[in-house]
Amino acid sequence: MSQDQNKFLHESLKNALREAEEQERIRAATEKELKTEKYKSFFEGYHPNSTETFIKEYARKKALYLTKGEAYTRIAEDKNLRYKTAAHKCLAEIQQKKLFNLQCRWRAEEIMLPGIVICNDFYYWEAIIHACPFLPPVSRDEMELYKKYLENEDVPDHYRSDSWQDYEKFKDEITDDDDDDDENETECALPGWYAYFDLYRGTDSLLSLPDVRGEKENFYRNMERKNYFDKVAADNGGKPFTGDPRPMASTYNRAIMEQFISAYEDRKMMEYFHAVEHIHDRFSDKQELDEAFKILRDAEHLISIKEGDDWRLSLKKAAKMYGQQMTAAVLPAVYDEYLFRVENNIPFEQDDLSLKQAEHALQMCELVKQQITGGRLLNGEKPDLDF
Repeated sequence: MSQDQNKFLHESLKNALREAEEQERIRAATEKELKTEKYKSFFEGYHPNSTETFIKEYARKKALYLTKGEAYTRIAEDKNLRYKTAAHKCLAEIQQKKLFNLQCRWRAEEIMLPGIVICNDFYYWEAIIHACPFLPPVSRDEMELYKKYLENEDVPDHYRSDSWQDYEKFKDEITDDDDDDDENETECALPGWYAYFDLYRGTDSLLSLPDVRGEKENFYRNMERKNYFDKVAADNGGKPFTGDPRPMASTYNRAIMEQFISAYEDRKMMEYFHAVEHIHDRFSDKQELDEAFKILRDAEHLISIKEGDDWRLSLKKAAKMYGQQMTAAVLPAVYDEYLFRVENNIPFEQDDLSLKQAEHALQMCELVKQQITGGRLLNGEKPDLDF
C-alpha cells in the first residue's frame, strides 16, 4: 500500500471512530431520556411490549440522523454523489444475485455453504452483502455486464427496497399456473437485474431446482406452530388469544415516527429524519415528477423526451434513462474504489438500516431454529438441525 493510501486509510478510520463514538454518546443519552416521565403519555397509546424496542431503535436512529442528516440533505444537491451512491448499489445488486443463485443450489441440496444452516440465514447476509465470506468479489466482467444492463431503455426500477433473497416470492412467481387472466397481472417480483443476469449467464434454470431443504424446514415449523396454537386455544377455553388491542410502536412506521418527532423533537430533526429516510423511500407520483424535473434541469447535456400520451410519464422516463446513463458512466470508477477496499482488506461501511436488518434477521433465525427443533422433537426426532 502506498503512503497516500496509508494516509487515506488512517484518516478514514479516525473519522469513522469519531463518528461511531458520537453516535454512541447520542444513542445512550437519548435512550436514557426516553425512559423519563416526559414520554409516558406517548407510549400509553401503544402495546407495552413494543415500548422497549421502540426506545432502543429510536435512540439508534436519532444518533444516525444527527451524525448523517446534514450529509444526506446534500445528496440531492450533489449530482455526482447521487450517481456515485447509485453505482455503489449496483455493485451490491451484483452480489445479491450471486448470493441468490447459491441459495437456489443450497436449497436443492446441491452444495454446502459455510455458516448457512437454515434458509433464513440468507437474509442475514443479504443485509450486509459485502461482508458475506463465501461470495467472491465483484469481477470486472460482472461490473461491465451491469453497466450494459443500465444502458437499456427498458430497465425496470433497479433500486428496489424489497428483499433480494425472497426465494419463496420469486419461486411462487415462476410456478404460478394462473397465467390466463392478463388483466390481473401484477408487477414482476423478480428483480430486472436477476432476469438480465440469467439471460446472459444462462442461470435461469436455478430457480426451477427443487426446494428440498425449504420443504423439510416447513414441515417441522408447521408442526411446531400447530402445537403452539393448539396450546393457546386450550388455555383460553378453546378461543384464540387476541392480546392487547393497541398497535405496536415501531420506528419502521413512518406515521408513528413523524408523530413522535413532531411531539418531542425540533424542526431540524424532522428535516434530518426525512433526508435520511428518503434514501430508502419510494417517491409519490408528485415527488417522482419533481425529482425528474430536477434531474433533467441539472443534466450535463440536452435530453430528448419521447412523445407520449402522458407528458408526465415521458418526463419521468427521460429522467430515469439519464440517471441510468450517468450511473453507468461512474460505475467503473466506483468499481475501482471497491477493488481498492477489497485488495487492502478495508471493511465496507454498514449503514444503520443494514445493521438493523442484519440484527432482525439474526433474531428471526433464532426463532426459526426453535420452531424447527421443536417440530423435530414433536415428530420423535433429535431436536437438532442435522437433517
